[in-house]
Amino acid sequence: MDELNEQKNLYKAGETVTLRISRSGESMDVQVTLQESRKEE
Repeated sequence: MDELNEQKNLYKAGETVTLRISRSGESMDVQVTLQESRKEE
């Protein structure tokens, strides 16, 4: 999870990034748009 957070921190809210997900020997690319994190109450 640390590696994911390090990569996420290279981008700003509103930017779209492509994530490659590997599961059961198959890979797929997913585009996600980053947003500001919500503050926990």
